[in-house]
Amino acid sequence: MALRLNLDAARDWADLTLKIMSALAIAAGGVWAYFQWRVTDAAETGAQISTSAEVLPYRQGLCLVVIHAKPKNVGRVPISAGRNGLSVTLQELPASLPPGAVNPNELKLRHAPVDVIAAWRNEGYVIEPGVEYDELQTEVAPIGSIFLARAELDVGDGTEVDQSTVVRADCISAALTPAATASAAVATVAVLAPSAVAPASPSQSGKRLASHPVDDRERELTGSEFWPAIGGYRFKVTDTLLVLFTAALWFATRRLVQGADKTAEKQLRSYVFVNVHLDQRILWTPSGDARSPIVVRFANHGSTPAQLTRIRATAQVLPSAPTKLPDAMEVDVPSGIGLGPQVADTVPVHVKGSVEDLKAIELDDQALYCFGCIEYEDVLGTRRETSFCWSLSIRGEHQVFTITPDTPLNHRN
Repeated sequence: MALRLNLDAARDWADLTLKIMSALAIAAGGVWAYFQWRVTDAAETGAQISTSAEVLPYRQGLCLVVIHAKPKNVGRVPISAGRNGLSVTLQELPASLPPGAVNPNELKLRHAPVDVIAAWRNEGYVIEPGVEYDELQTEVAPIGSIFLARAELDVGDGTEVDQSTVVRADCISAALTPAATASAAVATVAVLAPSAVAPASPSQSGKRLASHPVDDRERELTGSEFWPAIGGYRFKVTDTLLVLFTAALWFATRRLVQGADKTAEKQLRSYVFVNVHLDQRILWTPSGDARSPIVVRFANHGSTPAQLTRIRATAQVLPSAPTKLPDAMEVDVPSGIGLGPQVADTVPVHVKGSVEDLKAIELDDQALYCFGCIEYEDVLGTRRETSFCWSLSIRGEHQVFTITPDTPLNHRN
C-alpha cells in the first residue's frame, strides 16, 4: 500500500513538473517571438545607401566624374523603390564661399535631380535581402570644380534614405594628347548628357556585388543557416525549427491540459446508479386493491456530492417494456436533496397487483415494470441523469427484479 501511494505521488509530481516546464517553454517562445518581431524589428525594411565618386580624365580642361549610388538591403524583407526612385542631385560649391558652415539648401543645382532607375521603376525595382546594387550617374565637370553629390532612395513606404559626398574634379587632363583625348572619350561615354547615359540594370548591378567587400550582416543573410528565400523572405533554420518546436510543444501541452481536465472531471464528478428490489412479496388479490411497496435504491458511487434535482418513478403492468417515461409518475420528488459520495437513499414505489395480472405475468403475456429517472447536478455544474427500467421475475415463491434488456430507458450521462 505504501508503494502504491509513493507511485501515485511520484506520478502527480511528474505531471506537475511537466506542466510547469511546458508553460515555461511556451512563455519563452512568446518572449522570443516578441523579441524577434518587435525589439529587433525583423519585419521592418533595412535600406541603406552609400555614395562615392571617381574622377577620370576626359579632354582639355574637363574631367569625367562618375557618381556611384549603391542601395543595399540589410533587412529580411524585400524593398521596392517608390515613385521617386533613386535620385542623384549635384550642387555646385563655388570658390567664393566665405569661411564657416555651408548650408546645402543655399547651393545652386547643376541641373534637376536625375532618377537613375527610371528605366526599371515601371517594371518594379526590387532589392532582395542581402543584395547591393551599384547605379551610376556620369557628369562632365571643369577641372578644379567642387560640388556636393547626394543620392536619395525612396523605399516606397513613406521613408527615404540618402547620403551625400563632396567631389573635386581633379585630373591630369592637360597632359592628354589629342589621340589620348579621343581614346578617353571613347572609353568613357560618347554622349555626356545625364539622360543619355545608359544605367546598368538591377540584375547586372547585382552581379557586380561579388566585387564588393562582404560585411558581416550580408554574410549573415546569405549564409548556410538560412532557408532559401520564400516570397522574398529569408528565415533562419534555427529560428524556424524553434517556432515549429514551440508550436508542437504548445499543441502537446494543450492536449495534455485537455486530457487532464477530462480526467479530473471523470474523477471529481458524481455517479448515481439505481437498484430496484423488494423488501416483501407483492400481494396479488382478486380485486387488486392491495398496495405493495417496491424499493428504488439510488446510490452515489462518485467522489463528490450530487445535488438531486428531480426523482421520478412508477410501477406498471405492461405487455412490453416501456420506451419513454409517462407524463404522470407515481413518485415525483422535488429538487433540493443532496446525496453525498458513497451514500445511498431509497424511495418507495407502490403497485396494486391483481390475480389476473399475476396469471398474465406467469404466462409471459405481460410483465411488471418499475421504471423512472433521477436527475442531478454534479459539483462542476453539469446536469446529468440516470434513467432505469427493471422488470419482475417470478420463480415459484421467489419474486426478484432484474434489469430489463432492450429498452432505451436504461442509460446515464
